[in-house]
Amino acid sequence: MLALQKHIIKKQNEHRNHSFFEELDKQEDFFNAMDFAVKLTFWVMAFQDILRLIPPRINSKALRRIATHHKVEDGGHNLWFLQDINFLNKGNNKHNNIAWLFSKENEIARDFSYRMISEVFNLAKDHEKITLILALESGGHVFFEKISNFVKLKGYNADLKYFSSHHLEVEKNHAVFEESLMKELVSLQLNEEERLQAIALVDRFYEGINTLFDQFYNNFIYA
Repeated sequence: MLALQKHIIKKQNEHRNHSFFEELDKQEDFFNAMDFAVKLTFWVMAFQDILRLIPPRINSKALRRIATHHKVEDGGHNLWFLQDINFLNKGNNKHNNIAWLFSKENEIARDFSYRMISEVFNLAKDHEKITLILALESGGHVFFEKISNFVKLKGYNADLKYFSSHHLEVEKNHAVFEESLMKELVSLQLNEEERLQAIALVDRFYEGINTLFDQFYNNFIYA
């Protein structure tokens, strides 16, 4: 499993260098810069269902316990997100409606969310389901590190929760969870085909999340 762990770190570092984060740091107007945030709505909500759906589909008690712990740890973060969106929109909820969520503007976010949910239903083996959790976590670490630094720099850290250092600290506390998870994974014996399937799953996640951030980057450039 060491090869899988190294691959996740590699993809994580590549995502850390996404042009979106570089362009975000150049933005002077905080609220204009954070206009991308509301477009995460569909993914943030779907993410909660992904966490809910994985544990009962894991056969191993030890791995199921870890997946359940992750679900509990991240439970309710969607409420932080909605609070922050309300603040960022200055109380204007024009985007918080069903029609807007299913508009063309949100197609990439929806497609990415559907692909990740389909993974949950299609993955047959426990190690693949746990690999999906590892991939999701690794991407989250990058995002919350980058966005919380930007929020703090602009002086809005105390006004936000999901996008602030508050969430980043929660993510850092997942390190203990991830250490336990990796110990369980290391004990699993994967053949070459299984290892390649797990790596392909990580690649599919990062392909999807990078496509979403491509959209956010293009919104900066072509706004």
